[in-house]
Amino acid sequence: MGSMQEFIPDAKMFCEISHDEQERLKKVHRKTLVKMWLFDMMINNFDRGGANWLISEDTIHAIDHSHSLRDDEYFGQDITCYTVGGENFFDEEPLPEFIESLGRFLATQEQQKILEDLLVELFNKAFVRKCIKRIKTVGSILVRDGKISHNKYSSGIAVE
Repeated sequence: MGSMQEFIPDAKMFCEISHDEQERLKKVHRKTLVKMWLFDMMINNFDRGGANWLISEDTIHAIDHSHSLRDDEYFGQDITCYTVGGENFFDEEPLPEFIESLGRFLATQEQQKILEDLLVELFNKAFVRKCIKRIKTVGSILVRDGKISHNKYSSGIAVE
């Protein structure tokens, strides 16, 4: 099965740029990378290597989500904290707007129902419930603690 995505002119894969430029971009776009790490955690994307995000005009674009939202035996179990470009982002606070948005989602049944209805168009109801549960689990931790703690969650996050 293939995929389709927007073409991004003059973009380079992260793994194609120099080590010095990679380090510079990791510093400049740290909050974006934290958000990408958290999003990947929610959708169980374990394939966010340097070939799966692009840099274009100093903007980061996440691509290739083919290893996410897989309805396998592990999806409903503990949430694994994978890496983005070989790094994890434990104990780093995402942008406040990201946490606020998750908080609004968690507090609003209507928003949860909209997401559920959209996902049911693509997946079966049992899998959709697992998806929503993953989002709620990660979101609850972020709203409560403001970050994913390495001490508490480096070996995984129990789905609540």
